[in-house]
Formats: sequence, C-alpha cells, structure tokens
Amino acid sequence: MDALRESRTLDSGLTSHALDPRDLDVVELDRWRTLADRAAEPNPYFRPEYVLANALERDRSVSLIVIRDGERWVACLPITQRTASRALPLPHVGALTDEYSLLGTPLVDRDAVGAAADALVESNQESRGPAALMIDQLAFDGPIGPALLAAAEARGLRGEERRHAVS
Repeated sequence: MDALRESRTLDSGLTSHALDPRDLDVVELDRWRTLADRAAEPNPYFRPEYVLANALERDRSVSLIVIRDGERWVACLPITQRTASRALPLPHVGALTDEYSLLGTPLVDRDAVGAAADALVESNQESRGPAALMIDQLAFDGPIGPALLAAAEARGLRGEERRHAVS
C-alpha cells in the first residue's frame, strides 16, 4: 500500500499530505525524525517511534497530517477519527492523545511556526472530511497553541482554548 492517502497544494505554496504512518519508507521516517528534532515545541509522543508503537500495539487507525516545504517536513500531526462526544457532538478528527500519549502539540519546525500553523488549519478547513479538528492537551504557553488559534481566527474559524481544572 502506498503511504500517500491525499495531497494538495495550499495557498502558501506549502503542500499538505495525509499519510499512513505504517507505510512510510526509510526516507520519510527520517524526515519525520528530523522534524521532531527541530520542533519548536518537542513532543515525544509524536515522534515516529512512539506513534508507530502506539498504533501497531493497539491496532489503531492513525493518519498523519504532514505539511511540507518541498521535501522537508515543516509540520506533522498524528490524528485519529473520533465519534461524537460530550465535548464535540459530531464526528471529527482529533490529535492522537490517549492514556499513553499525553501531549497533543503538533510537531512544527522552529523556523516555520506561523506558516506551518496556518497550513495545518487550511489543510483541515479544505478537507472534505469531518467538520472539526480537536487537539487535546495542547499547550498555550509556547508558540504553537497561539499560532494555531491565530491561524484559525484569520480564516474566520472558531478556535478556542479550553482549560480544565485538575483535582
């Protein structure tokens, strides 16, 4: 099976790709690792070794939203299909967060935060799939959370930061 599920050129000239992480070759896995090493906000749960182990061990269907500048990966967000819930009462996609993946911050190249955040939002907005993208456990004390909110607002979309008290 080919790893590429869907590809499109975005307004910025960056490209968006929906990939199956199980089908990536050595070159693509190396690009993923390079992005993880260059991330503005490192997320160990979204490194290829962790995502692949989580998906394979638990037999989960996982896709990657990958934003590229040429061949270089500038953003990567592992996602899963989700059913309606109390938090969002319609089917949607969400970042791969669960009892084993405790941080939902996308991997975004430290030199492309604004453009990559906008491309992630545009990619989701242009997709013909679910109406919403939910990123649980997204930190807002670094550059990525605010950049994603700003990108959503610039496109006329509703993005919101929800804080939950821990007891």
